[in-house]
Amino acid sequence: MAVYSKSTRDRFPDFCDQRIHGVSAANGLPFEVFTSNIVNNDMTWANTLNGFTKAEWRRLIREGKSATTNMDGNEYSVSASKCFLDVGTTQTNGAPGNFSCTEWKGYPLYAFPNLDVPTEAVLSDVRSIALAKFLANAKKARNNANYGETLGEWRETVRAIRRPLSALRDFIIRWRKRSKKRLRVFTRNGRRTARRDPNFRDGNRRRQAEAKALAQTYLEFVFGWIPLVKSTNEAVERMLDRWGRPETASVSGKASRDYNGTSAESLLFTKDYLRVTQGVKTYSHMEHKYRACLLTGAVNGEVGILQTLGLLPSDWVPTLYELFPWSFVLDYFLQVGELVNAMSFRKSWIKWGTSTLHNWTQREYSVPIVRVNPATRPSFPNYRTYREDAWGGNAVLKRKTVARSDILDANLLPEIYWHMPWNRKAWVNMAAIFTSNFAKA
Repeated sequence: MAVYSKSTRDRFPDFCDQRIHGVSAANGLPFEVFTSNIVNNDMTWANTLNGFTKAEWRRLIREGKSATTNMDGNEYSVSASKCFLDVGTTQTNGAPGNFSCTEWKGYPLYAFPNLDVPTEAVLSDVRSIALAKFLANAKKARNNANYGETLGEWRETVRAIRRPLSALRDFIIRWRKRSKKRLRVFTRNGRRTARRDPNFRDGNRRRQAEAKALAQTYLEFVFGWIPLVKSTNEAVERMLDRWGRPETASVSGKASRDYNGTSAESLLFTKDYLRVTQGVKTYSHMEHKYRACLLTGAVNGEVGILQTLGLLPSDWVPTLYELFPWSFVLDYFLQVGELVNAMSFRKSWIKWGTSTLHNWTQREYSVPIVRVNPATRPSFPNYRTYREDAWGGNAVLKRKTVARSDILDANLLPEIYWHMPWNRKAWVNMAAIFTSNFAKA
């Protein structure tokens, strides 16, 4: 393989002009001081790109084979607007009409941030999420329907179809029976009267029964009817789409995360008891993306029935895991399901692909703000502000690295680690399971 290296240089001028003018409070005469400040050490940088090329990469691409090679690079970028400031003060007990005004225009002294490096925990987490999305999309590109799980749960499916909403219906029947027991019927003045029996105590039991019926009905909808309708719809769509399928499909999966955020203030200049500052926000971001050209399994535009319904031998182990009772609860804390799906994925299905990691640190400068400096305000007791204009000056400076590698050389097994689920729906599902199994009917 041949080695290549590219480098481009660029610069951004940091300069500002400052003009101080007004009428002196001492003698009432006008004055003006103009300072042209051209910063000599302008920001300069070099964007680099290094990598390898295969000697016959054109032929490999024509034949649909992998020509991906490793590559890494650095990139700098600047987006800034010119800043204009006009700040004026006057001395109230000085000569009539006295004032002092500072006009400032140009670019503040920006600086590129240092490139942060994400921790191993952040790298592993983002990589696992991106890989799980890629493998899920790859499975969807080959067969949308997962009818193996539906067939494995045929008893529950038949029972749900024959007796829909059975938990809710049984609760209503039990409630009617308890309502009759709750009333005492007796005769007064020849008339039959029904009153609540004070000796009947079933409040706590009734509340538990209500919660149990609600939980079982919720679970029946979320893990019964909704997956059944979805898998049936996908199976019908896939069966109708069996013919005319392309032999390859583009599949991708990515994940990103922000980390190491800080905020601070940068001082531009001071004017008597005033100080002009600019907010500076710095944060880092990383992104991992998998992208591949995947073989769909179509032969002459047709996909087999077993593959369409997700019944191939490569689908058996994930299906058995899905049939394990409450396996999804385990996935809330450990990514066992993602590992099982990854183990059933074959690299031979990939024609070519890339694993790309982006990492950048960004620094954002806000519009300048004029504030009173409490430390110097007592030194100017007879001064007041009569002009305060500030606009522009906001900027975004980014320093970025990129690293690309061949997906065929990558490890496509996610890491297993313990974590707490932050999704609210996960806790609702676990609460419904607990109530359904331990509440008294």
